[in-house]
Amino acid sequence: MAILAELIERGYVVTGYDPLAGENARRAMPKGVRIVDRMPDAVAGADAVIVAVASPEYGQLLPIFLNGLEPKRERPMVVLDCWRVLRAEDMPEHVTLIAIGRGT
Repeated sequence: MAILAELIERGYVVTGYDPLAGENARRAMPKGVRIVDRMPDAVAGADAVIVAVASPEYGQLLPIFLNGLEPKRERPMVVLDCWRVLRAEDMPEHVTLIAIGRGT
């Protein structure tokens, strides 16, 4: 949560999506975080995506949504995968994947 608060303080727009937390996510997020109910709404137009939960949904569906995004972006999208649920070979060319942590 601290990283979200820091991003908001620095003027970034922060959108959250957590299929596991649901309504609890809305209550727990720092003020200023917009919570959405669908993954496409969270990643469309984003400059960066942080995968902070180990949901299999991210590993299966996020690459599909990212491959459907406009590849001619001003700058590449950065995806920070804290759980290593994503595979670099599944990422489109306009996405830079940074995998940290040990995963599940």
